[in-house]
Amino acid sequence: MNPDLSDRLVPRLQLGHRLWKTRSIAIICAALILAPDPAAAFFELTTEGGDLEVTGNLRVNQLVGRNPEAFGIEDRTLEVTNAVFRTMGLAAIADAWTFEVHAVQSFIGGASIVPTSGVADGFSASTFNRWSGLSWRWYDRSPTQAELSIDRLNAAWARGRAQVKIGRQPVNFATTYYFTPNDLLQPFAAQAFFRLFKPGVDAARVELGLGDFTDITVVGVLGYRRNADRARVSDAVTWNESAVLLRARTTAGPLELSLLGGKAPRQYVVGGAVQGELFEWLGVRAEGHYARGTVAGPRRDRARLSAGLEHRFESSLFLRAEYFYNGGGARQANDYLSVLADPLFPVGAPYLGRHYAAAGAGYELHPLLNLETLALVNFGDSSGQVAAYLTFSMLDDVDLAAVASLPFGARPRSTLRPEDAIRSEFGSYPAAASLEFRAFF
Repeated sequence: MNPDLSDRLVPRLQLGHRLWKTRSIAIICAALILAPDPAAAFFELTTEGGDLEVTGNLRVNQLVGRNPEAFGIEDRTLEVTNAVFRTMGLAAIADAWTFEVHAVQSFIGGASIVPTSGVADGFSASTFNRWSGLSWRWYDRSPTQAELSIDRLNAAWARGRAQVKIGRQPVNFATTYYFTPNDLLQPFAAQAFFRLFKPGVDAARVELGLGDFTDITVVGVLGYRRNADRARVSDAVTWNESAVLLRARTTAGPLELSLLGGKAPRQYVVGGAVQGELFEWLGVRAEGHYARGTVAGPRRDRARLSAGLEHRFESSLFLRAEYFYNGGGARQANDYLSVLADPLFPVGAPYLGRHYAAAGAGYELHPLLNLETLALVNFGDSSGQVAAYLTFSMLDDVDLAAVASLPFGARPRSTLRPEDAIRSEFGSYPAAASLEFRAFF
């Protein structure tokens, strides 16, 4: 960075973080006052040759929490501020071509948190399948970071029942909601309430429709080599981290059936999924796969399976429950560290145990106010997490969301043996709450 520019930016960013830390609610209130009028896009252009639309999304999130008492942590207070501005462009040309780009500018201030705490989802993405040349961390001085990244950049061609899309794009083969073993690239955690923007990966996708309800999808994803500490990646493409997946999908009566197989990052997989509605009122979903790792590990062969039921009542009450079997997980808490060290541990899917269940409910308290709840349990260590998510629609494109998350289970303890420190999975999570402002324009 230019020294003169750095001299001007550094004190301003440090001052900004201090203001965020002490006056975060004031920032959100100011955002509400300055909120734009609802609009479909802030720039639109229509010509005989095609259309161009540019939209935006602003998210400002203030989180506070309390870490468990362990590991000699003196200050257990958790306070994080995130601000993310996403600019989204979509162009359609000649009824056959579309071009998409999402540019994301993020600011993060405060201590880092566990992404699966359920109150700060969607602000970061794993880099193992994203070329670093499309990300620029232009400021990084503790405790503040500022990064500009391209989350989506792709071109798509469609003709008849065939479509080809190349470039950075989201890839999702999930059928279930909370636990998604077949979402092998950048999956959401079960606790993530806001799921509008799935992180993109560097991929090529081909879809071919064979009938009204039958299609085949082939996706190839580039993977980049991990460095020795596994926390960073280089820009060297490697087969181990890359993926080539095929999905075939059709229907049978009220059910949609699919088969999935191929090469995923660090493993070969074969599996399938089913979803649909039985008796015209009961939603059913299930998915899973069997995997064999491409590198040596303590659990080279593993199966992962999730299944759930759901129903929406006329009163707007929505209920959902799922079970998850995680074949790569540990049977007891003192083996959790070995699971984290396993080279086959799925990136972005931080489930350390074997057996889980989740139950959630949603209800419209008022046309402008919605409530969602979640209870999540790890049966192996009897730990879990409960969370509540309240969304207030201020305008058509402006929301205010509040999340509270409370873990339960045996808390970690200070010990000379790291493997004995973690006594339960969710008991090691912080209790946290956040307030988030969102605007679309």
